[in-house]
Amino acid sequence: MDTRRYRIVVTSGLDYVSTGAQVDARLRDWLREPPKNYDIQAFAEGRNEIARGVTLDHDSATGTGGAYGRWRLRETAPGGTWQTTLVIRQTESRPTRVQLDVEHLPDDPDTLPAPAKTPASPQACWTSSRPATGSRT
Repeated sequence: MDTRRYRIVVTSGLDYVSTGAQVDARLRDWLREPPKNYDIQAFAEGRNEIARGVTLDHDSATGTGGAYGRWRLRETAPGGTWQTTLVIRQTESRPTRVQLDVEHLPDDPDTLPAPAKTPASPQACWTSSRPATGSRT
């Protein structure tokens, strides 16, 4: 188990579209408010760079096996980049899952990643969420 990376997976209790809308709105609020204070309007206008050294990208797909959406935030810092990835996924008849990963990607490949801190209250982000079994790594 990699203890330098933070991961949580929860089931949303909502359908994929409702979950995606909530995740998107809450992510934008988190990025807009202190201490981040990023220019979310830039992302809404189609630009990935929302601050100097900070990029946000999004992709999604729907197919016969289900649907997923992914947001990836990359924040350049001294010594490396902090990457936060947020994924929502629904496959066939399974509940919609939300997965949050936070990890440090060092500039120097010979350096160990810095440990990611556990968010103060990650589940507070999704009001009707339940942890999925075996989800924290």
